[in-house]
Amino acid sequence: MIDKRKFLKLLGFSYLMFLVLPYRVLSSATKKVINPNLSKAQKNIMFNEGTERAFTSDLLKEDRKGFYHCANCEAKLFASNSKFDSGTGWPSFSEALPGAFKTKIDYSFGMKRVEYHCANCGAHHGHVFLYENKTPLFKKIETIAKEIYRADELIADTKIREQLKDFEEAGYGDLPICIAKTQYSFSTDPSLKGAPTGHALPLREIRLSSGAEFIVVVCGAIMTMPGLPKVPSADSIKLNKKGEIEGLF
Repeated sequence: MIDKRKFLKLLGFSYLMFLVLPYRVLSSATKKVINPNLSKAQKNIMFNEGTERAFTSDLLKEDRKGFYHCANCEAKLFASNSKFDSGTGWPSFSEALPGAFKTKIDYSFGMKRVEYHCANCGAHHGHVFLYENKTPLFKKIETIAKEIYRADELIADTKIREQLKDFEEAGYGDLPICIAKTQYSFSTDPSLKGAPTGHALPLREIRLSSGAEFIVVVCGAIMTMPGLPKVPSADSIKLNKKGEIEGLF
């Protein structure tokens, strides 16, 4: 809601995604409920580090000018001019107000992420993006490989590197990265189950999905499925009067 002071109140949503925020280690911020009117869902997000479902926040399409405040303690967190549409389904901001947040490293789900908490009351407000849109494509892939997949290095030949540069020169450098690899391991070796460390991530192929607006990076020995047609081929397969199958090819 917006009041006479023309600011927007942060309604306690989780997974606010930030691109550029100062990294400060969250020492021992004390989480304490200050606002007695917080809903059960807000308390779960802010004090149990829960997650609001994507595309459900009332603030997702909020575009009024002002400031976003912590729903628990009213501390200012963001200016409205830092809000942008990230396409993630969660309200997203390019930067926070100075001193608004403290951080801590989160190793849940087998990966390293950076959590942001209100510097004043310790309430949880989300995680940081791994990279900025402006980050070079190869650096984006390298960041995912090291921060999520726990790889020590990328293996990419000259052709792959030049293809990424060509995409950037063609105006596709701001697109996000989609990794296609085995689902059995953080590495590209399906026999290394789980989340091994110290491995190398080989880049086999790069594909541009300009319509979907992302870059597909194929890693290791993985098969990908082609896009399906509007009319399945099965619709044209039938038996003719002679009992022969038609429509297979």
